[in-house]
Amino acid sequence: MSGWDGFREKWRRHVTRVAGVALRDNMLHVVGLEWRDEAWEASFFCHVMLQAPEEELVQDLAEKTACLLAQKGWEQERVVFALPEGMATVFEESFPPGTEPEELQEMARYEVEARGLFSGSTFRAACAPAGDGLQIVAAVAESQLASIYEAFLSADLELWGVAVPPENFSLLCEGDALSWGEEKFKIAPQLLGEDGTFHGWDEGASAAIYGAALMVQAIHQPGLVFPFGAVQLSGWACGRIALAACAVVFVVLATLTSWDAYAYFTAQKDVRQARSDLAMLYGDTQHMEEEREEKSWVEQHDAALRKLTEEAGPAPAVLAHLGRLSVDGICLGKLDFSAGKPLILEGEAVTFDALAEYLQGLSQDTAFFPNGPQLRDSSRSDKNGDGETIHFSLELDVMGKEAP
Repeated sequence: MSGWDGFREKWRRHVTRVAGVALRDNMLHVVGLEWRDEAWEASFFCHVMLQAPEEELVQDLAEKTACLLAQKGWEQERVVFALPEGMATVFEESFPPGTEPEELQEMARYEVEARGLFSGSTFRAACAPAGDGLQIVAAVAESQLASIYEAFLSADLELWGVAVPPENFSLLCEGDALSWGEEKFKIAPQLLGEDGTFHGWDEGASAAIYGAALMVQAIHQPGLVFPFGAVQLSGWACGRIALAACAVVFVVLATLTSWDAYAYFTAQKDVRQARSDLAMLYGDTQHMEEEREEKSWVEQHDAALRKLTEEAGPAPAVLAHLGRLSVDGICLGKLDFSAGKPLILEGEAVTFDALAEYLQGLSQDTAFFPNGPQLRDSSRSDKNGDGETIHFSLELDVMGKEAP
């Protein structure tokens, strides 16, 4: 089998089992047909007596059939039911020779209607060769078929078809096979005796095998089976295909979901990284802003100091020189010193001798006061009645300062 054929076979369903069910003299017969070694064979035979009332007989038959098939492990297999005698209307009729099977079915239907067997109610009809140019015609009311299908459905069985076995249908048991005319099919080896033949044959099983054998074409002859027509023994396994399709859809959706989850996780990670970078950037920005403010403050402070130095000149040096010159009886009260102007000193002296000594000291500091002191004013004053003092005002040119 080629690769493509093998692939197709995986997605196809083949009918390999079918159960035949028949009711004869209140005895339920169930036969299993199974496809093995390229041929159909009878896999099991079983029967059980039914004791239900007439109105409940079909329902009891379906439930007992379900139990028997469950015991054999065949509960999911298809079933063909052979109608009890008298449930279908059967007669013989001759039709033109050489008529196609489909046309024969239609002609049989017209014949049933012409005879008025169902008084206008719906029915199903089928025909099969009876020999000598005659056809066996069987017809069943749709209402009866519906009740049968409903009974099997309630028993969780798949009723594949309904058959009407002809009166002359009888299978012969010949060693390890069953035969009907030229048609033969084997009996499963586990059912054979030590001598290789089957010893438990029950003629009541012939009706059960009839419909099942026709449906799976173990008997290659036209028969009285509803629905009639060609039977498909293989087809696409819709359930398996649907399950595979669901699995593929699930895998695709799971892949897309996983991809979305990964993308979401990656996006979340990027967001967290961006926030961290932003926080660091904000910290750096704050630090730079603080450095900028500090630098601006230092620059402003330096500018203020430079301006003060430019305006005030060497004020610390002036104070240092004045501090080194200390004379008893001299008290400085005011100092006025601006850039580019002479230094003005005002103070109080106890005596003129003290004032003279102070002036002499300033005159000797020519390195800092090159022109010496110039007395601008000196006068006596009485301060708060504590005695007279001498108020004086001096003018000094500081080194590096031009005289006014």
